[in-house]
Amino acid sequence: MSEIARGIETSVRERDPRRLTGFLCEVREVLGMDVVFASQLVGDRRVFRCVSAAGPFDVAVAPGLSDALIDTYCRLIIEGRIPAIVHDSSVRPELVALEVTRRLRIAAYIGVPIVLADGSVFGTLCCISHSPRRDLVDSDTAALRLIAQAIAGSVVDGQIAGGIWGAI
Repeated sequence: MSEIARGIETSVRERDPRRLTGFLCEVREVLGMDVVFASQLVGDRRVFRCVSAAGPFDVAVAPGLSDALIDTYCRLIIEGRIPAIVHDSSVRPELVALEVTRRLRIAAYIGVPIVLADGSVFGTLCCISHSPRRDLVDSDTAALRLIAQAIAGSVVDGQIAGGIWGAI
């Protein structure tokens, strides 16, 4: 997955027409997840900026849509209240209680913040599986962190440079 991170960096630097969606599709396929998305935090909202899904987009997860940050795994990841990898959300009462767990059918999750050079959190890079996933390991999280760093490196004045988000 380090190759995917390098690809993102190269796309931004060279204004390559390849978009982040293609890279997220590769991440989804390598990890065997159902949905991968990059989000941006805008006030108290999480805005889905780029989404790759194994099937048709869920009506709740599509580029440009948003939801309240307070009811998300993203917020819990940013606050350090859950680990980066959740193998089975059904065994964690705080996650079972979240409406987003049911709405997005989250059984397993990997998420990392997209942190800018100044230390501020731009958004999150997240993967969702509709089935529990005991096979997810720390090296998967480390790879997502590399990709999140590449995305963060493309942010200029609060926006992704070079049109890498693609059409939203």
